[in-house]
Amino acid sequence: MKYYLAGILFSMLVIGVSVSGYLIGNSSIINKLNLLSEYNFQDTIDSEDTSELKITNYEIDEKRSIIVKAVLNKKYTNLGNIIKTSVNFIIESTECCGMLSPVEVIEQIKYLNSSNGSWDFDENNPEIVNLKASFPEKYSNAIIGISSDYYLAAFQLDELGNISRISLAKDYRMILP
Repeated sequence: MKYYLAGILFSMLVIGVSVSGYLIGNSSIINKLNLLSEYNFQDTIDSEDTSELKITNYEIDEKRSIIVKAVLNKKYTNLGNIIKTSVNFIIESTECCGMLSPVEVIEQIKYLNSSNGSWDFDENNPEIVNLKASFPEKYSNAIIGISSDYYLAAFQLDELGNISRISLAKDYRMILP
């Protein structure tokens, strides 16, 4: 009986060590848990729940500031509180991505880390004006940034000021007519 109990305890110890090793070794799970802990999704409002709310110009400017700072500083987790629960995420000229959760958006937006150029979010920039005029359905109301090495980051807000659509491109010149 004593050896039987020792065998069970030893088996439980081996299983515990194996499971712990697997979880520690699986960095994608830990990375996602770390992303979740960095921001609070309770502040994200889904437009279906509160259709009577509307965003003010002041709030749009505030959201614009958050987006611009996140891109300039490459701190995309700062976008967590203004991302809808489901975002239409597109990387132009690729098959990526479709509807994504906020955690998936934060991971995919790291695509912009490849840009080494300076960013310009000036709405009067002729290239940004051209993008908005050429593709009004995608960019007319978007907060658009272009980098000196031709990356594009465009963020559309819903009526509550949450990011509902993100379009990225490695070279915005490829999508201009």
